[in-house]
Amino acid sequence: MSGLDVRLYRDVNHWAGQTSFLHGLGRAAEGWLAFALLAACLAAAWYRGRRRPDAPVAVASALWGLAAAAVAVAVARAVAAAVGRALPYQVVAHAQLLVSRSHDAGFPAAAAAGAGAVAAALWFSDAVVGGAATLAAVLLAAAGVYVGALFPGDVASGLILGVVVAVALRPLGLRLLSWLTVKVERSPLHLVVAAHRV
Repeated sequence: MSGLDVRLYRDVNHWAGQTSFLHGLGRAAEGWLAFALLAACLAAAWYRGRRRPDAPVAVASALWGLAAAAVAVAVARAVAAAVGRALPYQVVAHAQLLVSRSHDAGFPAAAAAGAGAVAAALWFSDAVVGGAATLAAVLLAAAGVYVGALFPGDVASGLILGVVVAVALRPLGLRLLSWLTVKVERSPLHLVVAAHRV
């Protein structure tokens, strides 16, 4: 780990120690809150996509956000297991940890990878929703450092990995998902992917 990474972690950790009124928000943002926001963004992209003239493709593009997140998390966990980088509270003296200790490796951060993938994928689907998802992803990443669970480099690398996965695999993912949504549109479940069909 770089000296800059440790220094930034110490600075944020020191600031967290002086802002106890934000601890509840930090814990929520590192956990359920950020995930709820990302889930809401995925749902909004699906809902808005099914109302577009190109509904099956638009819905497939929204679904790619969820699929890309799953792939990014799997890749991040595999890389983290191979790298085996220590978590900050294991190596930084007197680090304050606001959440339970994790048994996972931290570099790259899997949750940040999933969030970055969702955000990047949704920019292709719906720029408004993609912008909101980006804010949620940044919130999750920043909260991971604030609560003392991760180094800044862990979350930054996770976000970057998620973006790379979402962009690089999008052509293949969209092809497969578009095939699926077109099939659904032609079935009795067509309203799932095309609100305008009657």
